[in-house]
Amino acid sequence: MANLAGHKTFGAPFSNEKEFVKVVYDFDVDAGAQGDYGVLTIDGDLVLTNFYANVITAVTSDGAPAIDLGIGAGGTELWSDKAKGGLLINTIVGMDTVGNVRVADASVITIGIETADLTAGKIEFVFEFAKL
Repeated sequence: MANLAGHKTFGAPFSNEKEFVKVVYDFDVDAGAQGDYGVLTIDGDLVLTNFYANVITAVTSDGAPAIDLGIGAGGTELWSDKAKGGLLINTIVGMDTVGNVRVADASVITIGIETADLTAGKIEFVFEFAKL
């Protein structure tokens, strides 16, 4: 699996407070081919306490893509089959999952682009974590 250009590893060095980490998907850098891409690799056992996405430029496609965002390909989904129509410029999109989510050491939060390639878009993903 390829990683986004801005892919990060996050977790081990922080103490017991909640911390935020941002990762950007940018079509101009990462392209938009169908597939799974690593967004964030987790270092240590953490709890995802909040997540949102800031759509900086609208996500577009010549088709009808479905976008998943989750813990590993096919794992716990933060977004399930999000349509491009829900990812319009200047929108904030929260997670589909209700409540906190346990994220095990070495897990990879993954974006999946399915059913059609993307032709544009820039999304800033913001994750809030606490240590277990």
